[in-house]
Amino acid sequence: MKFQFSGREKIKMFEGSEKRMGLGFLIFSLAAMLQFWFLLVFDFKVDFILVSLIVLALFLSFEEMILLVLAGVWLLNWQRSFSLEILYFLIIPMVVIAFRRLLPGKLGVTNFMLVLLGVMLFYTFSNFSIFFSRAVNVPLVSVPAVIFGSILFFGLRRLFRF
Repeated sequence: MKFQFSGREKIKMFEGSEKRMGLGFLIFSLAAMLQFWFLLVFDFKVDFILVSLIVLALFLSFEEMILLVLAGVWLLNWQRSFSLEILYFLIIPMVVIAFRRLLPGKLGVTNFMLVLLGVMLFYTFSNFSIFFSRAVNVPLVSVPAVIFGSILFFGLRRLFRF
């Protein structure tokens, strides 16, 4: 016997703010594990945490995003001083959440562009040398980020019926 949720029950499952936050922290934790795994296995860093925050900014409220962004800053900032990379990490998801009502067209294409633009802006401001050190670095960083962002977006869109 199969147990299936109807569309209305799926929406009710994630209506409460605490349930959305729980889902957000679960996605954030998976993104953090994936980011550190990529660094260990493939020896290059893909910012899956930033990508997850960009995608979650399309679905969560401002207050919920503040908590997730601060958790990301806490996880990534191992130094006592405040760095510019952390400032960019704070700003990019907040810009997405501020302008999400103005986003045009199909959200799937917009999500693709937001993830690509967010990752490229982050590396442009924080580590511009990645574009010149090896030509392979840009696709190595952006392709896994866009794939992860697309999978995450379409999964969340299905859950939230957005």
